[in-house]
Amino acid sequence: TVLPDDDDSVVADDDDTVLPDDDDSVVADDDDTVLPDDDDSVVADDDDTVLPDDDDSVVIDDDDSGPIGDDDDSGGPFVCWSDSYEPDDSAATATTVTFPFSETFLTLCAPGEEDWFLLPSLLVSGLIEVDASFDPILGDLDLELYDPTGSMVASSTGPGGAEDLTYYVDIAGDWAVRASLTSGLGSIYSLEIDVTQAPTLCDADPFEPNDSATDAAPISLTTYLGLRACNAEDDWFAVDALTGDTLEIDVQFFSAEGDIDVWLLDPSGAVVASATTTGDDELIAYPVPADGTYLLHLSLVTDAGYIPGNLYDLTLGGASLGCVDDPYEPNDSTTDAYWLPNGVYLNQTICPTEDDWYALDLSGGEVLTFDLGYLAAEGDVDVFLYDHWLTNLYASGTTTTDNENFVWLVTVTGPYLLQVTLASDAGGLDGNVYDMDISSVIMGVCPMDMFEPNDDLTMATWLPSEGTYPAMQVCIDEPDYFSFQVSASDSIDVWVDYDPTDGDVDIELWDPTGSLLGVGGGAGVPAYVGTSVAAGGLWTAGVVMVTDLGPDGLDYDITLAVTSP
Repeated sequence: TVLPDDDDSVVADDDDTVLPDDDDSVVADDDDTVLPDDDDSVVADDDDTVLPDDDDSVVIDDDDSGPIGDDDDSGGPFVCWSDSYEPDDSAATATTVTFPFSETFLTLCAPGEEDWFLLPSLLVSGLIEVDASFDPILGDLDLELYDPTGSMVASSTGPGGAEDLTYYVDIAGDWAVRASLTSGLGSIYSLEIDVTQAPTLCDADPFEPNDSATDAAPISLTTYLGLRACNAEDDWFAVDALTGDTLEIDVQFFSAEGDIDVWLLDPSGAVVASATTTGDDELIAYPVPADGTYLLHLSLVTDAGYIPGNLYDLTLGGASLGCVDDPYEPNDSTTDAYWLPNGVYLNQTICPTEDDWYALDLSGGEVLTFDLGYLAAEGDVDVFLYDHWLTNLYASGTTTTDNENFVWLVTVTGPYLLQVTLASDAGGLDGNVYDMDISSVIMGVCPMDMFEPNDDLTMATWLPSEGTYPAMQVCIDEPDYFSFQVSASDSIDVWVDYDPTDGDVDIELWDPTGSLLGVGGGAGVPAYVGTSVAAGGLWTAGVVMVTDLGPDGLDYDITLAVTSP
């Protein structure tokens, strides 16, 4: 019609009442709310979007014809209103935010207008993450990040409807975020700002204290995952070797988190080999000229990156070594039994005449699942489960294969003892090497693995290196998230292997901005996801259980591979 109404009447109102509204109420508004709009939302716009129009389009008019910026066919101008944080148009008047900061209704009303946000008292190594979203039809918004000196250190100026920044704090003090409209009529935008502080302490690994030659920890032929090198705390290891052996040492770490150097000392204390590159892999191969105890010395030469210290994997190979204690010794008697929580225990050693004892606290109604793998060519390993007083034998594994396992329903709450014994010794090693996987769960309750809690992106468990992390557990309503550091132009590959008869999982890949870049899964096992990295930083893989076919959750192994060009 030619009159400013939106029904078929010829009077200048919007329905069959005499007041200028377009519903059946008798008050002068556009619906049953108290704000001038014509739907059931309570914001001052004409539909369910955040823009001032009364249809489902995202442009700022209320029909699909007529000039942009009007609310009907009258051609009225678009009106932009100040948000609740004004005035914040300069660094001096910046809005001070607390973390996490999230606002969905901010405005920039003309090209050149700015909004400033102050990030107060940040500490070195904090991770700043800023995300803005807006309608690009209304205009283009850019983000900039300023350090305490006033220097712009990062910006996001893309052409789409989203801008994001990720930056590690390298100067302590007050930082600032600047949002500005570079073109368009005006913009309504949402903004999220968060700062995650890096850990402040360098955590000890299972071999500590081994900060000096006199405290050197004995090691054997195996790989030790997730060890930590700290500032001013070198790591020392002892290796017994025989004439004619070749000591092969491989130390891998993240060069972005700092540089680790390695030295090998003979029994007299003289340095006989070293690896001091600036790369992320230090290698030593040394022919042993005489019997004795050799020392391996590792030092964090420089510390960098997000976490204090650096994580590394240590592999020792090539020597025909004697039986060497593992990190859980002494546990050769029931009185020295080592307490075992649920988890996977890799590269344990069992020596002749020295059983390994472990203590468990179990509750009635739990189901205990135990699995032990070893090298059958190096001897036979058996396992027995007793009550704390050795009165009753409840379960055992005594095969001559390379695996012992059992499942037992706990009937009585109390302490229990697990015995691992070398039934026979064979092969070139003195003793044998074994891995254990232990899980005790109450039916109907999701079991926890050693990396819990890691049920959302903010609680992701740090993976210190590439490789396979076995015996993880995921449930239908409790996903697992793992974070890892990569550099720009790297390639990421992540696999999750599991038994499809227990259910189905998907694997997600998230970039440092919190954007989901890919999901792998489906009918195939293992599930896989991979990508080429455009922006370096802290990436995250998520393992999500889609279907549960077993009793409670699903066991899986996750493998991470990062390839540099």
